[in-house]
Amino acid sequence: VVFIHGLSGHAIGSWAASNGKCWPRDFLGNDLATARIITFGYDAKLRGAKSTSQLSDYGTQLLLELSDLRESTEEQRRPLFLVGHSFGGTIITWVGFQS
Repeated sequence: VVFIHGLSGHAIGSWAASNGKCWPRDFLGNDLATARIITFGYDAKLRGAKSTSQLSDYGTQLLLELSDLRESTEEQRRPLFLVGHSFGGTIITWVGFQS
């Protein structure tokens, strides 16, 4: 299961409560013991030094990282679930059109 944050988000912070508990890592893993829980982060700044990257840059980076994680035949047979919030969902859609 790969979690992808939205604009102005953070790979861990977007999924964490004020007490620091990151629900995908700290809770979902308990319910899905055989699942690997991963977050994908990208430069999502909207203020200050803004990113000059484009959707295709983020999507390509996600595809490259997924490819690295799923090199073995065993890994390729495992189901892959992508969960996106806001712009993270847009990245997932872009990746889907590239596959």
